[in-house]
Amino acid sequence: GEAMVGEGERRTLAYVPGAHIMVDPSPAAARQEQLRGKHALGPPNLSIGLDDHHNPHDPYKGMGREAAAQFEVFVHTANVKDAGTDAAVFVRIFGTQRSTGSIRLSTHAPITDRLYKKGSVDRFLVSVPDVGTPTKLQVWTDGKNMSDLGVSWCLSKITIQRVSKTAQEPKCVFPCDAWFDEGPGKTLKRDLFMRSSALQRRPASAAPSQNTQTGRRPSSAASVGSAG
Repeated sequence: GEAMVGEGERRTLAYVPGAHIMVDPSPAAARQEQLRGKHALGPPNLSIGLDDHHNPHDPYKGMGREAAAQFEVFVHTANVKDAGTDAAVFVRIFGTQRSTGSIRLSTHAPITDRLYKKGSVDRFLVSVPDVGTPTKLQVWTDGKNMSDLGVSWCLSKITIQRVSKTAQEPKCVFPCDAWFDEGPGKTLKRDLFMRSSALQRRPASAAPSQNTQTGRRPSSAASVGSAG
């Protein structure tokens, strides 16, 4: 409703045709404006940024913000019919020292044009707490279909390598060769374990490779195709 003006707040002004009259707001009007501003801004001291409480996919969730380790993560989608997906893919990295929080991979992709296509290898560069040597990955999708690729996804493997300029770091391979899908007898979440014989090394001077989209067929693609 309209604010009532007290008797002491009435003002009488002489008006000359063609003149512009500007006056300060009355105390009552000023109070109303102040109240409107408070309601518009919301409660004071509200945190606007993404922190551990507001970002569900923060790899540091529940930890301090200590110096990060950087890893290259390569996701190999199988080269079989309907293997690709447009669902969001998430991982948690478990290592010899600790584990990370949930990581939404697409937010760490140098190239985000149509990820997880059939036969593709997508590269992600993630900064996470130092987990030590990765030993297990927990991988899942949100099961949402946003385009023609659909919900189901066939993952061949994921490889992880720590980025380092001073030492030769092993490439940890996590085989999967399985489908992520929803429905009876199916699952959208899987645990992948490092293949002990799959430690591959590269020269320390080698620069991180660029994102590639390849058509390589995984060695076990035939058995994977029968799963879906």
